[in-house]
Amino acid sequence: MLGTRLVLLLALAVGASALATVGDLSAAEGFVPSSINQPGREYPQVNAAGAVRARISAPDANEVLLDIGGVKYPMTKGNDGVWIGDSEPQDPGFHYYQLWIDGAAVPDPGTLYFYGAGRWGSGVEPPADDQDFYALKNVPHGTIREHHYFSEVNDAMRHCFVYCPPGYDSDATTRYPVLYLQHGGGENEYGWPEQGRTGLIMDNLLAAGKAVPFIIVMDNGTWRMPEGDRPRPPARDERGRRQWPPAGWADQFGKTLLQDIIPMIDANYRTLADQPHRAMAGLSMGGMQTNAIAMENTDVFSHIGIFSGGTVGDPATAHGGVMADAEAFNKQVKLIFQSCGSRERPEAVRANHEQLEAAGINSAFYISPDTAHEWQTWRRSLKEFAQLLFRSDSDSAVAAEPATDQAPAASDNDAIRINAGGYVEYVDAAGRVWRADKGFNGGATIDRDPSMTIEGAEDAELYLSEHYAMDSFSVEVPNGKYVAKLHFAETFEGVYGPGDRVFSFTMHGHEFKDFDIWKKAGGPRRAYVVAVPVEVSDGEFRIEFAAQVENPAINAIELLPANGLTLKEAYEGDFLIGVAINRTIAIDQAVRADNVRRTLEQVRQDTATVDQQFNSISPENDLKWALIHPREGADGYNWEPADAFVQFGERRDMYIVGHTLVWHAQTPDWVFAGDNPAPEQPESEGRQARRRFGYQGPRASREELLQRMRDHIHAIVGRYKGRIHAWDVVNEAIADGGEDVLRDSLWRQIIGDDFIAKAFEYAHEADPDAVLRYNDYGLENPGKRAKLIKLVKSLQEQGVPVMAIGTQTHISATNPSYEEMDRTITELESLGLPIHVTELDVNTAQRGQRTGSADITQDVTGGGLVDAALQRQAEQYANIFKVFLKHKDSIEVVTFWGANDGVSWRANGKPLLFDANNNPKPAFEAVLRVAEEQ
Repeated sequence: MLGTRLVLLLALAVGASALATVGDLSAAEGFVPSSINQPGREYPQVNAAGAVRARISAPDANEVLLDIGGVKYPMTKGNDGVWIGDSEPQDPGFHYYQLWIDGAAVPDPGTLYFYGAGRWGSGVEPPADDQDFYALKNVPHGTIREHHYFSEVNDAMRHCFVYCPPGYDSDATTRYPVLYLQHGGGENEYGWPEQGRTGLIMDNLLAAGKAVPFIIVMDNGTWRMPEGDRPRPPARDERGRRQWPPAGWADQFGKTLLQDIIPMIDANYRTLADQPHRAMAGLSMGGMQTNAIAMENTDVFSHIGIFSGGTVGDPATAHGGVMADAEAFNKQVKLIFQSCGSRERPEAVRANHEQLEAAGINSAFYISPDTAHEWQTWRRSLKEFAQLLFRSDSDSAVAAEPATDQAPAASDNDAIRINAGGYVEYVDAAGRVWRADKGFNGGATIDRDPSMTIEGAEDAELYLSEHYAMDSFSVEVPNGKYVAKLHFAETFEGVYGPGDRVFSFTMHGHEFKDFDIWKKAGGPRRAYVVAVPVEVSDGEFRIEFAAQVENPAINAIELLPANGLTLKEAYEGDFLIGVAINRTIAIDQAVRADNVRRTLEQVRQDTATVDQQFNSISPENDLKWALIHPREGADGYNWEPADAFVQFGERRDMYIVGHTLVWHAQTPDWVFAGDNPAPEQPESEGRQARRRFGYQGPRASREELLQRMRDHIHAIVGRYKGRIHAWDVVNEAIADGGEDVLRDSLWRQIIGDDFIAKAFEYAHEADPDAVLRYNDYGLENPGKRAKLIKLVKSLQEQGVPVMAIGTQTHISATNPSYEEMDRTITELESLGLPIHVTELDVNTAQRGQRTGSADITQDVTGGGLVDAALQRQAEQYANIFKVFLKHKDSIEVVTFWGANDGVSWRANGKPLLFDANNNPKPAFEAVLRVAEEQ
């Protein structure tokens, strides 16, 4: 006796009610009707925080309680006899609840009814941030069929629901795999189609190409004895406690499943009726049933899913040792998938997965973030499990957790890109192919709302999936040198600020401790990229992850072959190779900045050069006073460009330099302005002063200017404490000519000669661990160099924390000679401080070939290039780097003032190692040869 009734998915999926989105909720206190209310009913309501508000008219009642989540919340009676009450915030997703009216438990008449806890009752749906995966969308929909059949084992009629994927009825030739999906204790066959949103989950996965189509059978797992064999086993034990698990939950239901349900489905639906195309899964009691039935019948089921139902146990002994021979077991069982909520026992699930994996068993696990033993955990689990089912051997479920993933041989143009969390290949706007999620050991995946915006991302869609809670990632690659780029964005709404997700990871000698995506990126939903050079020597690129607070998470991985020897590689172990970058590079936009105009394509090429060649960065302008603090007061700072600069360096694990704190140039007039009259000067001197310093109005007092200096330094150095490693505290304070050591700047005129000591004092207060530099140009000139040595020795005698000497080294193709440069460094070494070459370039213009002056506020280039410019420039660079290597015990950093000629402040003089199109010049090869010949 068979009876079948077709129920359209749109009707069964909770009355086709639209899901409330977090965006619809006006505020944390703003309540809206729950999405699963009776049509037209305003209550119960939910808000963005997950609180539930119930309302019922009971004028004669003395007490009404809202019973949800194991807590009874008192409701308040109004003058009209209507009771209203709120719960504390609940986890997202479906919850059962009821009302207590004077001690009697009753369902709320405002909601649709759902079967749970052994009775029909009320349900409510606090919105979830990830609810898009079970939302009703305009995609092809399958059907859910309500099926009645006779059970020989039970000697009774039974009832189940069967999901058939889109297209099932339009093509009568296609046969499908089958998943047998079981509900939990106290529920029945209605649980998965209604509370679980099975049909909508599958429709959306299929529409996105993330799963293969299969049939799902949802039957009643609560076994009933045949009528003739009653009385039934007692429902309660001898002490009056409810019996759990219920009688017949495993062995007797197993008989019903194997002898009645599966044959009935194979006879009435177009199934692939064999073991490789049959899976079983369940939640809670249904997971326990799956464990007991499927693990004892591996000749029947090839994929096994246990959601909040314990674990399969020790692979050596569990289930009669069926897993002891991993090779034989894997030939039959393609996947054991185990999951639970993060507030259940995730450590047990993870530990069992690790046991299985160590034994060689095909295993995957999933931990639902911020949920407990509840439907949101199981909806998410189904979504993850479904994507792993019934795939071909080359794209099978086991690939979710492999130790390695064979990659094609790498050439100079090859790159390996992984779309972490993505179950299909992704091609970005630039035509680059990102492989589907593979290579991760452990963890799970999740998709975010496709409407989410990701700041600072070249391709935001890449950040809308992630792999999290993984132990490691690995991929087989040819041995060689690579640049590894790891892409991160904090997209989980359960992370509310810095410190909510902290983890560590290591890859090929690079260790990242206490890694906090929120903190690194500067907020949520902002892209952050770590880029580091790595060398693979054993055929495997590998990343090891370790959780600290919450789980590690990653959005994408790139491994780019290094094309030949780079500057930073050539001088590794000698000194860092730095570069000054402009704003276009830091913010990845084609804007006019630092007197440079580049197209976005050129900016990306500039960035690639920086990534490949350099391991230290300085900002050309964005930390100078006029740009970062253009207006007076605490609200006068422009942090965004400087933040972008720092984040650029952090993403690449670079040595970051701050330039500059106190300088006579590029300082706003308000810094020096006050009520004190400016000293009168002769007309000729006045014109010269205006040309040198600009501001000639009433001046601040010494105390006012010192306070402004201190406030500025504390604000900036304090903001980047521990992030910027070295600071140019005072820049270009030494006079070029005359007897005076110091330039007659406004700083000196208003404060006095001790303005330098005060600046260092304030910077050291703000960040005691930062390296504090005095920086100046023209130190190749013996007279200016002598002034610097005199100044620094005086500061050292006063105990001023000058920690390094910055020599800018703006030089020309003709001067200085090797001997003059060697003498320069040797004399600077007499101070006993590290030497940083801070702004290196070699000008080849006919004008601009000065030997003793290179103030970047005054320099000009023009008149064409010197004869044999490229050759003479290469020779000069070679000489200079020979000097640097000779003094490598003192020199810590060598920084070029620009990535290429196209972005140089001396563009007409073509002073750098790369031309405007980022092609290496003869000077680049010369610098590399010096390193190779040392």
